[in-house]
Amino acid sequence: FLFNRVGLANPRIRFNYDQFVLKIPYFGITIQQLCMARFGRAFGALYAGGVAVPEALKLAADACGNEYMRACLHPLHRSLEEGDGVHETLRASGVFSPIVLDMVHTGETTGNVNEMLVKMAEFYEDESKMRSTQSAYAIGVVALVLVGAYIGFIVFTFYSQYAASISVDL
Repeated sequence: FLFNRVGLANPRIRFNYDQFVLKIPYFGITIQQLCMARFGRAFGALYAGGVAVPEALKLAADACGNEYMRACLHPLHRSLEEGDGVHETLRASGVFSPIVLDMVHTGETTGNVNEMLVKMAEFYEDESKMRSTQSAYAIGVVALVLVGAYIGFIVFTFYSQYAASISVDL
């Protein structure tokens, strides 16, 4: 509770924590997908609303929910102001997967960036939901196996002590 309230209020601790969370096997990818979905939804809505692309990128980076990803995306608005495309800018961040980059490139080529970003967000929301469901099932199975092993240990200990007490009495 204190770590969430006090520790994560510090931007440096939050940055390191979010960077660590993204490196956790399996769960980090799921969290990254959720952050990319948030970014895609926010960027698509801002782009469709007529907000300038560099400003939309900064606001969407703030909306992604991960301080590490925000720090990777936030300085890229300068390259957009210099005239680089959205695809090249997002590729330079190193945060996005090749699927996202290809979808943004297709949307930029066809003039439907906001639609492609919304589709990308839906894809990653569905993907992360499926991964969350799979991990819940896996955690349930692991918990069941651990409880079974603990009960087996208790039964083994009980009968081994019982057998030892019988052999002492004889």
